[in-house]
Amino acid sequence: MEFQAIMDKLTERPSQHPDCCCSISINVLDTLIRHLPKSPAQVLSCGAGTGLLERLILERSGQQVNIYGIEVPSCVNKYLSEERMLRVRSTTDLHSDALLAEVLIFCYPRQETLLLQKYLQAFVSGTLHTAIVLTHYDDHLPAKAILMIFFDRVDVVQNSGLPDFEKLIVATQVKSGER
Repeated sequence: MEFQAIMDKLTERPSQHPDCCCSISINVLDTLIRHLPKSPAQVLSCGAGTGLLERLILERSGQQVNIYGIEVPSCVNKYLSEERMLRVRSTTDLHSDALLAEVLIFCYPRQETLLLQKYLQAFVSGTLHTAIVLTHYDDHLPAKAILMIFFDRVDVVQNSGLPDFEKLIVATQVKSGER
């Protein structure tokens, strides 16, 4: 499906799309954008997959969010321009540009790769001030527990635009000992 057709079909009601791990809706995009800084601040989406969520954020924000995806080469980037898709060799590798990111986004991070924890351990001392996790309800408590190690404020966002079986977690205020 062409990107514009996907944009045109978005409504306030969340729906699943084969090219995105989380459900998407106008409301979830607007909620995410409210938590993201404007350009030139850098936002990295770790495990971007096809780049659909990132492109939706980019377009919905009127190109005001400077978002990049990070993904392995074997994953086909269908939606982001190539310069906005950063590559890592494997699903356990970290991208060094995360040191410059103010926000890291994780959409359905796989727990077995420990990607969320690895990125926070490595880059929380940089310019990072926010981490956002979109995940299944069953996985949100472990993700929240990891975020609480590094951040003073960790909120499960109510009325995020996601269906009840998914959660949006926003962590801010990096703990002073982590800087």
